[in-house]
Amino acid sequence: MIRQNAVTSFNVILAVLIAALLAVGEVSDGWFVGGVVAANVAVATLQELRATHRLGSWRSPPPARAWCATAWR
Repeated sequence: MIRQNAVTSFNVILAVLIAALLAVGEVSDGWFVGGVVAANVAVATLQELRATHRLGSWRSPPPARAWCATAWR
């Protein structure tokens, strides 16, 4: 799941930007862009985990209640 969130077109573009910044000697800017990429991966992974958890709770039916299945005559 983390791999799917880390290798996106946005992050690949930012990785190229980091490489270019480091090539020209802008190390502090490279660290900043790297932090943006890390934050993007973290937020995307958390959103994916929350969505998976909620979708899983929708798939399982609620437990049957005893009073619904009992016939009173």
